[in-house]
Amino acid sequence: MAGTIRTGQGTDGWSDYNIISPRYKILFFTTGKSERFYNSATLITNLIVLNHILSAADAAWAAVRWNSAPSLHSEIKVFLCPTASLNLFQPSAFMEF
Repeated sequence: MAGTIRTGQGTDGWSDYNIISPRYKILFFTTGKSERFYNSATLITNLIVLNHILSAADAAWAAVRWNSAPSLHSEIKVFLCPTASLNLFQPSAFMEF
C-alpha cells in the first residue's frame, strides 16, 4: 500500500511510512551490531576487573603464607682443629629453625 495516505499519529502526510528503506535497514543492522559489540566489551571489561581482583587476593594470600612459613637456615663450615701432631679439618653443619 505504497500509494495510499493513512491518517493517524505519526503518519500524516507520509505515503511510504510502512515501507522499509535500504538506509533504514543499514541503520537497524548497524545499531544491533553496535549493541552486541557494546555488550561484549562490557562483559570482557568486567571479567578483566574480576581477574585483577582475584589476582590481588591471591597475591596477598601467597605473601601471608610465605611470610608466616617457618624459616630454615642451614650452613656448612670447615674448621681447622690443630692437634699436637697435625692439623685436622673438621666439617660442621648447622641448622636453624
